[in-house]
Amino acid sequence: MWRSLNSALDAQALEALSAWVFAPGRLNDAPTRVAVEVEMSFRVHKD
Repeated sequence: MWRSLNSALDAQALEALSAWVFAPGRLNDAPTRVAVEVEMSFRVHKD
């Protein structure tokens, strides 16, 4: 986490990110190192 807004939102973000299937970067059809930054936006709805 670069910046935390709320521990409950952090837990939800980590849960959502754990469902993401990562595919490595490729260079000339071979896996290569890449840096990945994932930005997540949330909407909080009142019941």
